[in-house]
Amino acid sequence: MRFLSGGNQQKLIFAREVECDPDLLIVMQPCKGLDVGAIEAVQGVVREQRQAGKAVLYISTELEEVMAISDRIGVMCAGHLTGVLNRADATADLIGSLMTSTASQEVLS
Repeated sequence: MRFLSGGNQQKLIFAREVECDPDLLIVMQPCKGLDVGAIEAVQGVVREQRQAGKAVLYISTELEEVMAISDRIGVMCAGHLTGVLNRADATADLIGSLMTSTASQEVLS
């Protein structure tokens, strides 16, 4: 594995974790540094896991990725949860406000 590129190492680790068939899949920046085809493949696998009833915690600084993948979006600012939005209610402006703590949003259950 040490002879693979960073992107290929990342894809291999991701595949290994999914192959273990976890009930909870936690991914952080899973698409960082990957090419467009690999990004689509990773996001497709994440969606498959979600559709199979698995819990997925998708952590990313890429707002477009988060909005494309998530059912609910938790936003943090300065180490504190500032809001949890249903995807249908989430806009880039509202998320941005929560990220800078300029909006007050109740955490939804």
